[in-house]
Amino acid sequence: MKLFGRIMLGIGGGFEVLWGLLVLATQVINQSQGPGAFGAFLILLMGLAAVLGCIRGELGITERISLMLVNGIGALIFLIGSIAVLASLNSSNVPSPLPASIRPLVGGVLLLVVGLGPLTVFIGAPFLPRRDWKRKKKDMTDEERDQRKRERMISLGVGLPILLLSLPMALVALGRGGNINPTTPNSTNTTSPANWSGPTGPSQTFKELNFKWTAPDDSWIFLDPQKFNPEAQVFAKRSHPDIAALIIIEKVGLRVQLTTEGLREIAIANAKSSSTNVVELNTSTLTVDGVEGVTATYRGTIAGRRFHYINWLTSYNGFAVQVLSFGQEQDAAAANRVWSQVLAGFHFIDPDLIAYGDSSPAEDFRSERYGFEINLADQGWRTSKFFSDMIPHAEFVAEPPTLVGGLVVRAVRIDEHTLSLDEVARAMMSIINFSYPNDPDITSIETIESDDRTIQRIHALLDGSPGLDYEHIHDITLNDGCAIMLQGMWPKGDAEQKEIVLAALQQVMLFESMPLPTDIVAQLEPHQLSRRATFFNTLGLAAFERNEFSRAAVLFEEASQADPSYVTHLVNQLKALNQLSRYADGVAAIRATNNRFDAVESVVAWDAYMRWRSDDSDGAVATWRRLFATGYQNDEDVELFADALISLGRPDEAIVVIDNHAANPNLDGLVLSRVYALEEIGQINEGLTVLEPSLDAPVNIVLADRYVQLAYNHELHEQAIAGAERVEANGRPTLDTFNRKGLAQLALDQLEEAKASFEKALALKPGDQTLRGNLEYTQELIDQKQETKNPF
Repeated sequence: MKLFGRIMLGIGGGFEVLWGLLVLATQVINQSQGPGAFGAFLILLMGLAAVLGCIRGELGITERISLMLVNGIGALIFLIGSIAVLASLNSSNVPSPLPASIRPLVGGVLLLVVGLGPLTVFIGAPFLPRRDWKRKKKDMTDEERDQRKRERMISLGVGLPILLLSLPMALVALGRGGNINPTTPNSTNTTSPANWSGPTGPSQTFKELNFKWTAPDDSWIFLDPQKFNPEAQVFAKRSHPDIAALIIIEKVGLRVQLTTEGLREIAIANAKSSSTNVVELNTSTLTVDGVEGVTATYRGTIAGRRFHYINWLTSYNGFAVQVLSFGQEQDAAAANRVWSQVLAGFHFIDPDLIAYGDSSPAEDFRSERYGFEINLADQGWRTSKFFSDMIPHAEFVAEPPTLVGGLVVRAVRIDEHTLSLDEVARAMMSIINFSYPNDPDITSIETIESDDRTIQRIHALLDGSPGLDYEHIHDITLNDGCAIMLQGMWPKGDAEQKEIVLAALQQVMLFESMPLPTDIVAQLEPHQLSRRATFFNTLGLAAFERNEFSRAAVLFEEASQADPSYVTHLVNQLKALNQLSRYADGVAAIRATNNRFDAVESVVAWDAYMRWRSDDSDGAVATWRRLFATGYQNDEDVELFADALISLGRPDEAIVVIDNHAANPNLDGLVLSRVYALEEIGQINEGLTVLEPSLDAPVNIVLADRYVQLAYNHELHEQAIAGAERVEANGRPTLDTFNRKGLAQLALDQLEEAKASFEKALALKPGDQTLRGNLEYTQELIDQKQETKNPF
């Protein structure tokens, strides 16, 4: 019985110690306030007392009563407090790899297991033998009297505090488990709007953005908004349940013409980019602080958790405003209750203040590098970072005095390259995603001649913001080694705005550009290099389409040098060099990238091919092996690799490459490579077996002709003839089919049959001298045979 009691106390005490540590760790992770840490400490004491009883093996009456009473109450606490524990397990602050849907189940199992701790101690305590304290002090030795004092001190020191402190812990657990105690800041219940007198919590003020926000009460804490959203100014949070508030305000200015509905669409698009399974629940209008806006409610999933969002948005006086509140989906009701309190704390400092964005009056601009100047000072035009960021490839950007429209100047150094104005127009328009000259948005093209320059003027029409279309005019010209495009835009049909923009275009003056060193790339800024790369890549594509491969290779090289990080320019250069059979130059171009594209499969594939064609067979094979070791699959490259191995006398390896790396080994090229490999090994019948399905309808004439050829080349004349007859029977014979059939028949001395085959082949190509020679030779053999039979 004593052993049973010790085992029960040891097991139960161990469970309690572990559970106390777990609860304490959870409190630390959550940074929670309230009775959690206090309860964890008491659980630890309970466990330590039980473990001490297990070690001693005997209990005094006080110890026995204390352990049984405390652990009995503890078992009751675990049952009543299950809701509070489950809520902790589901808290969004607790890192957990478990899906939210199964956490309650896991929490229930944990409660059941941990609840066995106090229950086990409660059962095991009576089975330990009672310490004999009935002997009188006068009958004891000094050592025994000291031992009794120590035991009583331990009993009172451990049992009594636990007994006294377990009662308030039980009340706390009853309160949390029953979802009461509404007065504490961390209560599950939120303050109802009816009992809420207004925001009383901490506040923040942003004068430059014209707003301030006060938290609903002191339970809210401010956190760093930049860690959540770089554009946010306010990020505040409360716990139990976890609800957060986020405020984002931008000064976009009136010129952007951003509507509240447009802002809502942007917000939903941003939510979909950062979340999955975004579902918009409802949208309604709502006036906050005298400003009308839109409330959008939606849900989305982030890292496997479903969140409930409520967002109030407005585009007001040039400010784009978003006030967002969110929590986990299971706390949606609480988030909805808190939402009105979050909005009540938001106020504009000056409701009449207008945000003009970050614009400033336009000054006269001069570009020595590209040889142009613009004189717009004192004409009401403005420059802005917002507009410039929208057009990163521009040298100059300005907005007209009215609210919409603009003037943009783009320029590219072409220096020693001789280009036609039409080529330049094609390349410059490609920078802004127009396909010149056949783009459907281009309405007209005209050439304007003046004393000092020729201008290609292109009119276009583009959709703008909802309900607003823009007319565009693009003036493209060449100036002293530079290509320059002036782009003006205004609302469709707005004659007054059009005149303002056209007048601004006339303010652009050209002069000789500043000479640059030979290494132009080193002198240009990143946006200028990107523009130059796009320009020359477009010119290269046009030259490639005209089969001007030498010119295309030079243009693609310019593009690749201007933007070495963009692999497409390099690949285009390699394609042009391949057309010119300049394989060594292709290898050199790849090496010049300093292994920048070692992980780009298309470049590695080109590297292997170019090495092979430039007689670096070892380097080619090694590069192919490295490429396919990554799991790369491209049947064209598999065929090249296999054919290279066959030519190197390694047909066995070629078959392994096809088997291991081909996505579709039944493609004609791969089948032919396999057959060539089998032929090199000497497995002719296996090769014929691979090709035989091609003889049946529908006949694959490429593989069928290879079947007849393979059989004939290895003197399997009957199989060659039979294969040709199957092709003929299925209606797809070719000149090669009839010719090889005739040769096989000739080899078998089937002269009349051979003559008929050659005649059929000659009928397909009457002027073919080889076929005519075969026919004449066959006729001679027939005549000789007739003379032998009839010498007279």
